[in-house]
Amino acid sequence: MTAPRAQLATRPLPEGLEAFAAEATGMNSGRLRSLLTNLPAAFRNIERCLRPEEGGITRRELVRSPEVLLVLAGMEPGHSEAPHDHPGSLSAFRVLRGVAVVTRFGMDDRGSLVVASLDTYLPGSVLVQDETEVRSLGNDRSAAEALVTLHVYLPAPAIRIYTEGGVT
Repeated sequence: MTAPRAQLATRPLPEGLEAFAAEATGMNSGRLRSLLTNLPAAFRNIERCLRPEEGGITRRELVRSPEVLLVLAGMEPGHSEAPHDHPGSLSAFRVLRGVAVVTRFGMDDRGSLVVASLDTYLPGSVLVQDETEVRSLGNDRSAAEALVTLHVYLPAPAIRIYTEGGVT
């Protein structure tokens, strides 16, 4: 697992991101899924605004307010996030490029993380997660290209990371 790096300036962002984020504010999971599924045409090539850094994970915050956070994220093959959740936030992402590998976790009788499921999501797929779901997003080691995803968090999240030693 690699810590995300801040994204250096790349291509200009499309207009309308603030309005898109404002529209998402306060949505339930069904409406948020629909919003990301029906991504505005102006955002269809937004992945070009992110240059995933070789050997890691890159994030570019697009819009941040107390009510919403919109993030463009890139991940090189073989990298994944640490298992985590977002207490108090509804989160969703759309796969823009590549194939996302999502590992969901549960807890065993001793309180240790165990893999509950492993799923793949193709470009155009949308995944909505509630605040209690512990998961990890990754890009398979054998992938031919970087994974690029667009994330929406309602409200802007705290992050709780799960490790073998506990929760941070």
